[in-house]
Amino acid sequence: MRPLFSLHQDHELLLPLSEALDVFARALAGSEAVAPDDLAEFACAFRGFADHLHYEKEEHVLLPFIVRHGFDWNGELLEAVRADHSRDRYLIDVLYQAAQRKGGLSWDDRRRLAATASTLADVQRGLAMKQEIELFPEISVALDPDALDCLDAELSEFDRHNENSATELRPLISRLMARYGAQSSPQMQLAPRYNA
Repeated sequence: MRPLFSLHQDHELLLPLSEALDVFARALAGSEAVAPDDLAEFACAFRGFADHLHYEKEEHVLLPFIVRHGFDWNGELLEAVRADHSRDRYLIDVLYQAAQRKGGLSWDDRRRLAATASTLADVQRGLAMKQEIELFPEISVALDPDALDCLDAELSEFDRHNENSATELRPLISRLMARYGAQSSPQMQLAPRYNA
C-alpha cells in the first residue's frame, strides 16, 4: 500500500463530488431545473464526508502526527491547509443554511448559491491537488518508512472507527455524482507524484 492511501482515497471521492457540485452550480445559475432536495443533499454530503470525516482525519491524525515528526505547525503549507478547511467549512455552512430555508429560491438566491457552490468546488479541488502535489510528497520524503507505517496505521484506525458514517454517505454521494454527470477528467486524476 502506498503512503497516505486513506487520504488519497478520500480525494478520489471528493474530486468527482466537487465536479458534480460544479455542474449543479451551473444548473442553479442558469434556467435549468434542479431537484428541490439537491442543495440539501450536497450540503449533507460535503458536511458529512469532507468536514466531519476527511477534515477531521487530517486535523486530528495527519497534522498532529507530522508536527510531532518535525513539520512546522505555523509553516506556510500547514497554515494553508487549515485556512482552506476553514473556508470550506464556511461555504458548506452557507449551503446547509440555505437548504434549511422554507420556500423556493429567488433568482438572486439561485445566483448567490451557485457562486457559493462553485467556489466550494474550486476550493475543494485546489486543496486536494495542493495536498497531492505538495504536502503528501513532502511527508513521504521527510518521514522514515516506520513513521509512514505508523501514520498509515493511525489513518486506518480513524477510518475503521468512522466506517459506519462513511458507508451511510456513499450512496448519497454516488446519487449526486450520477445525477450531475460527474466524471473524473484527465486533469482531475490524482496520479501519485511521490514514491510508494
